[in-house]
Amino acid sequence: MNRFLFLFIFLLASPAFSEDLSLCIEGWEKAGAGDHVEAISLLSKCMETGDLTERSRARTYRNMGIVYKRNGQLEDALKQLNLALSLKAEDPWNDYVNRGTVWVKLGKPDKALRDYNQALGIKPDYGPAYYGRGELFEVQGDNQKAVVEFKKAYDSGWKTKLLYDKFVAHGLIERQE
Repeated sequence: MNRFLFLFIFLLASPAFSEDLSLCIEGWEKAGAGDHVEAISLLSKCMETGDLTERSRARTYRNMGIVYKRNGQLEDALKQLNLALSLKAEDPWNDYVNRGTVWVKLGKPDKALRDYNQALGIKPDYGPAYYGRGELFEVQGDNQKAVVEFKKAYDSGWKTKLLYDKFVAHGLIERQE
């Protein structure tokens, strides 16, 4: 018993458990406030100095990809999301959906659909992937397919303002004030 306790304490004190996420957290807060340039700077510094675990690096690459996407830097967003996927994050469906939205913005519908489908292959009831496919079909002018996907997103339990707005826009419900 004492040997296991010692091993546990030793592992907690080891460098692998001494990551510093403070700059990552601050960067994500800046992203939420719309300060994308500062967010990227802080997230990059966190990657350089935070002694991050592979899991935290994957999440930070994803967050950087999201911020780049929000800032319209789509090629940079792709690079970051590819890095996140290369680290085999524990929740890669998020990375596939985020990359899918970048592909849509870049006018690459086949790649977007492949990423959304990849996300659903890993996590079949992932509402954001259905929502992404719905948006892709809207961009392609196929509103009937888009509505089917938005309904699947709702049925999966994903109930957000974004989805509500799509239901209103497609006449599925009336806006409630």
